[in-house]
Amino acid sequence: MLALGEISARQLGLPLWFWRNVLVAATGWMVGVSVALAGAIGFIGLVIPHILRLCGLTDHRVLLPGCALAGASALLLADVVARLALAAAELPIGVVTATLGAPVFIWLLLKAGR
Repeated sequence: MLALGEISARQLGLPLWFWRNVLVAATGWMVGVSVALAGAIGFIGLVIPHILRLCGLTDHRVLLPGCALAGASALLLADVVARLALAAAELPIGVVTATLGAPVFIWLLLKAGR
């Protein structure tokens, strides 16, 4: 109902303030659960699409599956690096993705600022 627009939802008698609060709370809960289960690997989702666009993938029919495959491959590579980096203990994968993704993300920000 909210996807129809604010005016249409009001005309149908939907209490907007209530459903907006419910949707914000539900979205926050789902994001919290997914981060708790998957870990802090947000750089993969931020950096991979930009890298693929720089490689020339602009058609979204190709870019979306390409991002899924490249993101999975990058995360697999980060997991292998995290397991092999320390012999005595396993490094958290979020540390590896942040270490590899932060310089690329900073470079993208600086490039966009020009």
